[in-house]
Amino acid sequence: MSITIFWISCFLVFYTYFGYLALSILLGSLFKIKRIKQEYYPRISLIIPCYNEEKVIRDKLNNILELDYPKDKLQVLIASESSDATNNIVNEYANNNIQLYAYDQRQGKTVILYNTIKHAKGEIIIFSDANVLLKNDCIKAIASNFYDKNVGAVTGLLTISNASASSISWGESIYKKYETMLRESNGKSGRVLNPDGAIFAIRKELYSPINPERGDDFELVIRVLLMNKYSVMEQKAISYENASTTPEAEINRKIGWFLVSKKHNNPIKRNVIKV
Repeated sequence: MSITIFWISCFLVFYTYFGYLALSILLGSLFKIKRIKQEYYPRISLIIPCYNEEKVIRDKLNNILELDYPKDKLQVLIASESSDATNNIVNEYANNNIQLYAYDQRQGKTVILYNTIKHAKGEIIIFSDANVLLKNDCIKAIASNFYDKNVGAVTGLLTISNASASSISWGESIYKKYETMLRESNGKSGRVLNPDGAIFAIRKELYSPINPERGDDFELVIRVLLMNKYSVMEQKAISYENASTTPEAEINRKIGWFLVSKKHNNPIKRNVIKV
């Protein structure tokens, strides 16, 4: 009995990391969709959630100002819960179509995105993290996918810039490459289920989390699929991130956004936002 359990466990581990990937590649080849991509410039709202990002936010904003996308069609919203100098730095860029929405109490990433998206004027919403830099043509590459009315969500390609810095960053780089393979294979059938929140786009009309605390990337893309729209990957929409180099830093990065103050009671009603 114990030997049987052992081999079943081995099979499950193998399937989780390799079997599912092989199946995804096969299904992507068998059920490949026809995607229409064309140069296209819709109005876009780029939303960046922040919590004490004073060390990276200036680089992020300068990066945004250098993007190859029409300035009159790119709205930038900074959703901040910061208590450091982040908000002051953002205010320095106020005349560059960059808007700050500051929140006094710690509520968590999904909640402040929920609160801020109602101010978005774009037909396409792009979420990006403060510590992630975008390649010059990243937004343009994402936008080209939305020319196809059947596309509801697009995830970009996140690369690790400092993969050789430590074993932690090297491991993160390997995992990101594995995720990319999954996205590429699932994207061929229009069914990317694991978008990267560091660079993820969705039609505003399709943004409909069940409640403010559950609107994460996975739930949003599942709801897009339920509305009979495609979720795809754009390999040319490249972004760059420095991974953590110590276990402590990686743990803090993973849990930081989802820590909610025990003293705070969220006043938002738990319903689907109307946008």
